[in-house]
Amino acid sequence: MIIVKKNNSGYISAISLLIMAFLLLLTGAVIPRVGAELNFTSINNDGVEAQYAAEAGVKYAAAQILNNTSNTDWSWARGNQELTFADGETYKITIYPIDSSGKAGSSPIEDGIALTSGSKYLIQSVGKVNNYSKTVKVIAYINTGSDSSPAIYAGNTANIGNSLKVINGDVLAANIKISTLPTLDDDKNIYYYNKPTVGTDIPVWMIGNQWYDGPLKNKLKPWSGNEYVFTPDATTITSLPAFSAATNISSYTQNYSSGISLPSPQYTSDNGFTTYTLSANTKYYLSSGMPSPIYNGTLKFSKPDNGYVVISIYGDYYSNSSGNGTIINFSGTGNLVFNVIGKMEARAFTINAPNADNIVINVTGNLSTSGSGLTVNGPAGGNVTFNVGGNLLVKQIIKVTGVSSGNINFVVDGNLAVTSSGLNITRPATGDINILVNGKITDTAAGIKILGNGTGTVNILTGSTFESSGAGINIDSSTGIVNVYSNGNLTASNSGMHITGSSVKIVSNGDISLSGNNSLLGTNTLLYTKGEGNDITTSGSLSISGSIIAADGNINLGSATTITINDDSGGGSSGSGSSTGTIEFSNWSS
Repeated sequence: MIIVKKNNSGYISAISLLIMAFLLLLTGAVIPRVGAELNFTSINNDGVEAQYAAEAGVKYAAAQILNNTSNTDWSWARGNQELTFADGETYKITIYPIDSSGKAGSSPIEDGIALTSGSKYLIQSVGKVNNYSKTVKVIAYINTGSDSSPAIYAGNTANIGNSLKVINGDVLAANIKISTLPTLDDDKNIYYYNKPTVGTDIPVWMIGNQWYDGPLKNKLKPWSGNEYVFTPDATTITSLPAFSAATNISSYTQNYSSGISLPSPQYTSDNGFTTYTLSANTKYYLSSGMPSPIYNGTLKFSKPDNGYVVISIYGDYYSNSSGNGTIINFSGTGNLVFNVIGKMEARAFTINAPNADNIVINVTGNLSTSGSGLTVNGPAGGNVTFNVGGNLLVKQIIKVTGVSSGNINFVVDGNLAVTSSGLNITRPATGDINILVNGKITDTAAGIKILGNGTGTVNILTGSTFESSGAGINIDSSTGIVNVYSNGNLTASNSGMHITGSSVKIVSNGDISLSGNNSLLGTNTLLYTKGEGNDITTSGSLSISGSIIAADGNINLGSATTITINDDSGGGSSGSGSSTGTIEFSNWSS
């Protein structure tokens, strides 16, 4: 069989041409669509990035508001400044105030406006990438927060009763109970973590967490910031420092019996003085107690020269009360040390030492006063120190005056009790006053008075409780720091406490109860109980220029209480909180 082979190359060429033509037609149709898709993708990416840029503008505005609440330059927030990211995206911000009816103003925020907690603003941010833009509008509710303390903070419940007036401060508590209507500044609020309780005589009603009508409509607000934690500043005493009168005394009474006897006395009939002239740089040892004055007159010790003198009495010492009692005139310079190795009752005991370097009175047992009490005058440029190994019993006045640039120190290992005329101290111009008691402080009479201006610090510290049903503590200086610390309960009734200073801190590791008439006034004042479950309760009246803080307890304000925070500092700048400002956002609906 013969097979004839045909030539099909022409057909193949024709089919190839047809396929190529079809592909060309298909490519012509697809390329514009691909180009459109690519262009759409580019536009979509620009839109996403513009949206991100607009949202970033809102975040930028929020940061500026929270970090610069007192900023009065809002030129960037009027929509005429273009802010640029490093990779080219831009955004413009406009902030419009919102009035009480919820309506945004037609004009942007003006210079000179300081934003405050409780304010609302419309933030408009326009993000732009290439020729594409996105606009974001949100309502911003401002809670500026503070690094300072609120006027009132209760870790548990704040019970607001009677008459509370808060000037320039907020109230914050886990729970709020209001029985009578408080008075707050227009821009201040009462914040709570949990649902508050309001007395039936205050006309309010609630839907969800929003209060309507009544005088508290815009005052009661849920706290939206971080949980508040109060942290006292470095100047606030929150624990008892270590101190020991016995240790101090031992440094002065070593080898006390090595001293010499007193010289022969001199007697002057015209004034009844029995006088001992002491030598400078000399130690005297009285093994059988202080001698009695002749004819029951006045016992007088005089040291006219410069140099130290140490007088040590072995055994209990009861100063005489006849005549002018016992007087030590120390006219020269040097230290005067008076040691009693036993207990001492000062019936009429006076030290005059205006030029001395220091005066030290050491009593290993109890020191008590009677008769006309105990008075120390001077030294002008030195220190006065009482070291009491037992109790300090102020049955009659203890008076310290004439100290200008030195310190006045009472160190007591036992208790301090004021039962009559009180402890009266004239404040040094520049020196400190330290009343350090390892036991408790009680006052049933004239209390502790520290009068006169001074720039130094006053510390009244007790390792146990402070209980006053008398005059309490009275400090009238407008300058200098005042610290009162009680390691147990602190109670002041009757006349209460009246303390004024540049900074006043009343701190307790127990409950605080103030009744009667109390005033705690200064640039920065703090009434603070730090212990777990400890409460602060007031009745009568209380004026305080600072904060009331119960870190983990209740605050019961049954008194007529006025709280004033100076210069919008947030309250008792002594205290610092970890509260932070927040902005609550919600969508804007035109």
